[in-house]
Amino acid sequence: MEEQICDYGCGEKAKYFFKNGKKCCSKYIFGCPNRKYINKAWNKGLTKKTDERVKKYSATMKKTKSKGFYKAWNKGLTKEIDKRVRKYGKMISKTKKGVPNYKKRKDITTCITISEFRYYIKNHLYTSWIFPILKRDKFICQKCGEKKNLEVHHLKPFREIFLECIKICKLDINNYSKWEDVDIILLKKHIITSHKIKNGISLCKNCHGDADEYRKRFFDNKR
Repeated sequence: MEEQICDYGCGEKAKYFFKNGKKCCSKYIFGCPNRKYINKAWNKGLTKKTDERVKKYSATMKKTKSKGFYKAWNKGLTKEIDKRVRKYGKMISKTKKGVPNYKKRKDITTCITISEFRYYIKNHLYTSWIFPILKRDKFICQKCGEKKNLEVHHLKPFREIFLECIKICKLDINNYSKWEDVDIILLKKHIITSHKIKNGISLCKNCHGDADEYRKRFFDNKR
């Protein structure tokens, strides 16, 4: 009788046989201590002609009439012509907060507090102010020469720019809840345009903490 070898590539004699048709030198399925193919797929190298399981699973898959490719059930369908797509579209149209985050980003007029508004503005400064400054400085910290963990430091504090723009727009910072949508959009425009390239400098996280008194309270700047 031909000697049975472990199916997991270790070369040892197979002592145990499992219901899935595999042979192993260990009594625990997939427990061969010397196996070479830890993440090997069960159907790797198998075809419909050599394995009944592959043939069975292939038979359950529907093929298109043309070209023989497998087709997704909703391919070519829209919500106007198929009620299943329309139903599914309604289910995923909103996130838990009620805003479809993959299609429409958060509107500035939905910011509830003044802090949230400031955070929103800072995120929108990347393309118009932060990235151009990093590119100008060749993505190098202008104090220590570090090339990692870079940030852009306001030479003129953001708070000063923020308050100046509020004054220009004739708004009361203490009554943010009463600001109109038009006023908020106008203020956003003023803040972004007030950020000049010359008002920023590229610094690493540590140097930024040294340069900004406010940040020293939140970051450990030990090198």
